[in-house]
Amino acid sequence: MCGVPHHSSKSYIAKLIKSGKKVAICEQTEDAKIAKGLVKRQVVRVVTPGTVLDDDLLDPKQNHFLVSIHSNTKGLGLAALDITTGLFKITELHGDNADSLLADELDKLDPKEIILPEIAKGKRKEAKWLENRDDCLHFCEDWTFSHTEAYGQLVKHFQTSSLEGYGCETLSLAISAGGALIRYIQETQKSALKHVSTINIFNVHNFMLMDQATVRSLELVKSSDGERKNSLLDILDLSQTAMGARHIREWILKPNIDIDLIRERLEQVDFFKNDLMLRQAIRDQLKSMHDLERLLGRISLSV
Repeated sequence: MCGVPHHSSKSYIAKLIKSGKKVAICEQTEDAKIAKGLVKRQVVRVVTPGTVLDDDLLDPKQNHFLVSIHSNTKGLGLAALDITTGLFKITELHGDNADSLLADELDKLDPKEIILPEIAKGKRKEAKWLENRDDCLHFCEDWTFSHTEAYGQLVKHFQTSSLEGYGCETLSLAISAGGALIRYIQETQKSALKHVSTINIFNVHNFMLMDQATVRSLELVKSSDGERKNSLLDILDLSQTAMGARHIREWILKPNIDIDLIRERLEQVDFFKNDLMLRQAIRDQLKSMHDLERLLGRISLSV
């Protein structure tokens, strides 16, 4: 344990988080003037690499994902949550190339923390998708990943009787990963997570499949020196808001293959290309817009 001046706590927390540590924040919960003996204190939040909310530790142009993975002989379930914006998405991967697809997806998500069941500890060497990720792994009790427990956790959080309305009722592996993730976030943040209001289901096969080697060799989001500068993203991203920048990054990493969606986007681009005055007026308005997604997240978490 350590005590630091409240006004400079952020810098100390930042150093600890960057080194891969978790920080439990305790606050005084009793008035010292009326307390008898020791003043009561309790843990009000646990800051982990995947649950950072401090702007100084966040990249405004990239989502800050915490990922949960559950697997069995039938396939892999993946859940990803950006606590700063409330974006919560899940998917399942099946087939002989499920492991390589997961490795590619993790490379695109760039998670700051990955939670796994305890049973996965002995299988780390077999999982190629965990290579070079030891520093961001956190293991939770196996029972939190059980389908029954995870399903109950999700319906309780979303206050529904089932998950049919979200279209994931049959995605048992994804549900296990998602439920364990929500439980972990609630336990560390001591919050109801009201800004996490829906489940987004995605299928990796709905987008152009690009493996890690392709993304890196084409320097899509990072140049050869590992920085954003001089990458394709750096050249194309002329967005006026952090929210727009995050979308552009995802679009570059996940190109559409649906011809109707491609045409719809091109028509929108053509519309604004041909109306210079309107385009510039909208850009001028967007310049003053704050990062509403992250602001709402901070309000929801009372930080």
